[in-house]
Amino acid sequence: MSTDVALEQMSFDPPGPGSWTFDGAHVPRPWSRYQAEIHPPCVVEGMREGARRYGLLFDTLQYRPVNGFAYLVVPPAPGAEFPARLQAAHEAFERKLWREEVARWEQVVKPASIRAHGALQAIDPTSLGRDELLELLEHLDRCREHQKRMIRQHHAFDCAALLPVGGFMVHVAEWTGLPLGEFRPSRGGSPRSRRDRSRHWTGS
Repeated sequence: MSTDVALEQMSFDPPGPGSWTFDGAHVPRPWSRYQAEIHPPCVVEGMREGARRYGLLFDTLQYRPVNGFAYLVVPPAPGAEFPARLQAAHEAFERKLWREEVARWEQVVKPASIRAHGALQAIDPTSLGRDELLELLEHLDRCREHQKRMIRQHHAFDCAALLPVGGFMVHVAEWTGLPLGEFRPSRGGSPRSRRDRSRHWTGS
């Protein structure tokens, strides 16, 4: 049976209420059952943490597998959280919170993550479980929990990477008068254009 025929025989029903989108950019192929089990809830937790910290008005990214393929919906933040989130958004842009997040990542979070990776990689799985299978199972469980923590951590930092780019695009639209999405990325350009960009950034 060809892949096309197999796909035609599958039923792709919405996994819940809302408007679901296939995330082919991040997950172009079906998840393994292992990833389908651990990835969605960790994305939810990490993205929700970041969205609250930056005052975004959506709750999180909710992933669900449909025949193994990753579909997502973006539910709104709870109405009761709107006042706090609006305040958090104001403070995030006033403080340029992403700069603090980059510093925390480089100085604290990243080194700790590397140490944790190394501690797990230093264990030779072939040395485990020769006398007692439980040792190997415990090591695999530690690896699984570590991966879950890293998924949550990754998505907790999403806003620090995405919001500055969005802010830059808004500024470029204001400077050029072009609609969002209709200007080219800044790469080189004439000396005058580079000088103009420098002036804009200095004054922003």
